[in-house]
Amino acid sequence: MSKFKEKKNAKRTIRRSHIISTYGVGSIYQFKNRYSIQGESDSLMLAGLDEWFDNENLIPEEWTIHEPRLETLLSKKFFVSPPDYRTRSEDSRLNFKKLPYLRFPNWHRCFSCGWMKKVSPHQINPICTSSDDTNKHKAFKNCSNNKVPKSLIPVRFIVACKKGHIDDFPFLDWVHQGKKAESDCKNFLKIFGGKQGNSSLAGLTIKCVKCDTKPISLAAFFGGRTKENENPDNSPFSKIKYTCTGRTPWTNSNEKCDEKVPKVILRGASNAYYPVVKSSIYIPLLTDNFDQSIIEIIDNPIKWKTISEEAAKSKEDEQSFKDFLTNLAKFSNVDPQQFTLAVNKKLGNLNDQVEEISKDNSEENYRFQEYNFIINKETGEDTQMLKKQMSMNDYSPISDYFNNIFLIPRLIETRVQMGFTRLLPYDEGMKAENIQKLSKGKQQWLPGMVVKGEGIFLEFNKEKIDHWVKKFNSQSIESIKKNYNQSRKDRGLSSREIDAKFILIHTFSHLLINQLSYSCGYASASLRERIYCNLSNKDKSMQGILIYTSSGDSEGTLGGLVREGEPQNLPRIISEALKKALNCSYDPVCLETTSQGLGGTNASSCHACTFLAETSCEEGNQLLDRTTVIGSNDDLKGFFQDIID
Repeated sequence: MSKFKEKKNAKRTIRRSHIISTYGVGSIYQFKNRYSIQGESDSLMLAGLDEWFDNENLIPEEWTIHEPRLETLLSKKFFVSPPDYRTRSEDSRLNFKKLPYLRFPNWHRCFSCGWMKKVSPHQINPICTSSDDTNKHKAFKNCSNNKVPKSLIPVRFIVACKKGHIDDFPFLDWVHQGKKAESDCKNFLKIFGGKQGNSSLAGLTIKCVKCDTKPISLAAFFGGRTKENENPDNSPFSKIKYTCTGRTPWTNSNEKCDEKVPKVILRGASNAYYPVVKSSIYIPLLTDNFDQSIIEIIDNPIKWKTISEEAAKSKEDEQSFKDFLTNLAKFSNVDPQQFTLAVNKKLGNLNDQVEEISKDNSEENYRFQEYNFIINKETGEDTQMLKKQMSMNDYSPISDYFNNIFLIPRLIETRVQMGFTRLLPYDEGMKAENIQKLSKGKQQWLPGMVVKGEGIFLEFNKEKIDHWVKKFNSQSIESIKKNYNQSRKDRGLSSREIDAKFILIHTFSHLLINQLSYSCGYASASLRERIYCNLSNKDKSMQGILIYTSSGDSEGTLGGLVREGEPQNLPRIISEALKKALNCSYDPVCLETTSQGLGGTNASSCHACTFLAETSCEEGNQLLDRTTVIGSNDDLKGFFQDIID
C-alpha cells in the first residue's frame, strides 16, 4: 500500500456531444490528471451502458429522446442523452449523476525511474512506490521518499483486433520471450529510453530487472503491415504464442475471438476507435394548421408518450381512447374535436412512416422519406421543421440547374450511436461481428442527442442531370468506382453502385460548403452535408443535397446559413465556388490525376480544393472529382460548364 492517501473524488469534464461521437463507450479519453505536478494526463475509458443507470426503466424523461423513425430502424424503444452533472434539480434523479469511467490501459510507468506497474481499473491516482520494501531494488530511484509523490502515467502501447477487442500489451510475456515469468516479475519491469535520450518507438526498450533479461524493443510491431506479416506464423507475437484475448474492458468481460494477429497501436491512435453513428432529420408528423396550443401539447415528448401509450392500450376500445382525449383536451383548455383530429392525424402519419421503414429499412429508403417531405409537404410556422420554398425565377443564372431551392430556418437532427469499430472505420455492409456493442446486456435504448439547426436544400434539375450523365464518359469515374469497391472487397464488404450523378452531387456539396464558410458565420467544420441520391432503387429518384448546421454546443442556430441561401446571395456564392474550383494550387497535377486520395477513391480532388473536415463529409472525403463540376482540359464537359464558359 502507498503511504500517500488517495483523494476519493476526481472531477473531470467532457462535452456531451463527444459522448455520441469520437469519445463514446469503449473509447479512450485523455483527461487532465488533477493530482499530477508534471501536468500528465489520465487515460480513461467510458464504461458500457449497463453502468450508466441503476434501472433503465427509471431514466428521467428529461434525458429521454423519442424519434419514431430511428426507433423503428434500430429496434429500440427510446434514446437517452448523456446525463449532465447537476447539484440542484427539482427531480432528485437528475442530481449528482456522473458517467462511469475506468482506467485503461492498466499498465503504467514512472516518468522518473522507469518502473512499471499494473494498476486497478478503478484506482484514482496511481503513484510511484518503486522503492517501498515490497519492490526495493537498486535499479529504481527512491521516488516514494519525495515530499510530492510522482504520479504514474499510462503506457503508450495497447493491443486491438478488428473485431473491436482491446487489451494491455503483454509486457511480461514479451520481455521474457515465451519463458515463464515468476509471480512477482510484474513488479520488476523497467522501461528505458533509447540512446542519447531517444524516446522514439524504436528507441524504447523494456526489461525485467529481477530476471536480468536482455532489454527488448517493441519496434518489431511498428514496421507496417504487409501480407507477409499478416500471417500468424510471421507475426512478432508468434514468438510468445499470443493471440487476441477477446477483452472488452468497457463491459468488464471477455469474448471468444479467433483473431490470430492482433495489432499493436498507440493508445491515442485515430484507428483505436470509430463510432457507428446514425443520424435522422426529424420529419414533422403534422402538416395541417392546427391551433398553436394543440401543437404544443402534441409536440411535448412527455405528453405525447402518455397519449401514444394510451392509444396502444385502447386499440380494441376506440370509445375509451376518445374519452381520454376529450378529458385531456378539456383539462388543457383546447377544443376537444380539433384536439382529437390532430392526435389521430399524427398517429396515422406515424404509422405510415413506421410501416414504410419496416418494409424497407435501407438507408436509401430512409432518406427518401426526408427528401419527399422537403419537396412535397407543406409546413406551417409552428411545425418543428420550418421550410420555405423559393421561386426559381429569382435565382438566375443558376435556375436552369435546380428544380427547387428550400430555405430551412429550423430543423432538428437526432444522432444516435449504435456501436463502434476498431482498426477499420464502419461502412454500410460491415459484418455485425466487427461492430462492438455498447453494453453487455440487451438495452432498450442507445445514447443519442438532439441538436437544432438551419439549412439550405437544393434539388438538381433531373432532366438536365440525366442528360449530362449520358454524355459524361470519364475514365476517372470508372477508376474511382473500381478502387472504391476493391477497398470494400478487401474489407469483406459488398460492392456499392456508384455513378457520375452521385459523385457530381457530392463534389458540388464540398465546393459549396467551402465557399459558404467564408460568409455564413459558421466554420466549415460546423457545416454538414446530407446527400440524397438513389443508387440502387431507380423508382425512387433523388438528386439533392441538404447543407445544414446542427451544433449541440455554443454556436447553435444563428440564421447566417439561411441568409446565404436567399436569391441575392446564393447565385454569387455558387459562382465564386465554381471559380475557385477551376484553380487548385496543385494544378495541373490535381486536375489531371485520375486516382488519388485514400485508396485512389478520388480524382481531381485534394486538400487544397475540395476536401472538408471529417465531421462534415458523409463519405470520409472519398468519391470526389472536380471534373464532374467544371470539366477537364480534354473536352470533357462538367455539369456547370455553361456557367463557367
